[in-house]
Amino acid sequence: MEQISNLLKKLNIKTNNLDLYIEAFTHPSSTNETGKNNYERLEFLGDVICSFVISNYLFKKYPSANEKDLTLTRQFLVRGLTQTEISKKLKLDTLIIYSIGEKNNISNHDKIIGQVFESFIGAIYLDQGLDFVEKLLLDLYRPYLINPIEDARDFNIDPKSTLQIKVAPDIVKYVITKERNIKKNDDGYFIVEARSGDILLGVGKGANHKEAEIEAARDALKKIVS
Repeated sequence: MEQISNLLKKLNIKTNNLDLYIEAFTHPSSTNETGKNNYERLEFLGDVICSFVISNYLFKKYPSANEKDLTLTRQFLVRGLTQTEISKKLKLDTLIIYSIGEKNNISNHDKIIGQVFESFIGAIYLDQGLDFVEKLLLDLYRPYLINPIEDARDFNIDPKSTLQIKVAPDIVKYVITKERNIKKNDDGYFIVEARSGDILLGVGKGANHKEAEIEAARDALKKIVS
C-alpha cells in the first residue's frame, strides 16, 4: 500500500482512512481473493461528484452559454476517455488490485482505469470533503478547460462525414475486425478499422458497431490533423 500512500502525499491528501483508498482501487474480480470491498459504490459516488463539479464550473465560467452547449461540454469532459487519460497521468492504473485472472485480461482495462478515476474521486470526497475535491478536480482538468465548449462542439460534429470529406473522392469503408461477448456481457465490444482501399486510416472500439465506427473515424481524423 506504499504506492497509494505516495500518491496521496503527492496530492497533499492527509488521510486517516487509508482503507477507503484501497477500496477505491479494488477491482470487483479480486473481492473473493482479498475479502475487501470493491470500488463500484465509490465509482457511483465519484461519477456524480465529477459531473457536479464540472457542471458548476461551466455554469459559472460561461454565463452566456445555452443549455445544449453546457450539456455537450459536460459530457465531453466527463466521458470515459478523458477520465482514463487523467487516470493514466496520475498512474492510477498501476495501483488497481485485480484478481490473478483479470490482471492478464487487458482488453477492457482502459474502461476500468476510467472507472477507478471516479472511485478515487469518490474516496477523496468522503475523506477530504467537497471543497478539497472540487479544487483538485479542476486542477486535474485544467488542460481540458482551455476552450472546452469549442472542443466539445468539434468533438460532436459527425466524424464519419468529416472523414469522408477529408479523403474524397476515395470511399471510406468500416471493417469489423473483432467482437467480444456482445450478447453475453455488458463489457462486450467491437473493434472496427476505417479504411480507404488498402490504407488503414484509424481504429475504433465501441459497445456497438456504430459507436466503434465513429471512434475509428475520430482516430483517423486525429492522424490526418497531426
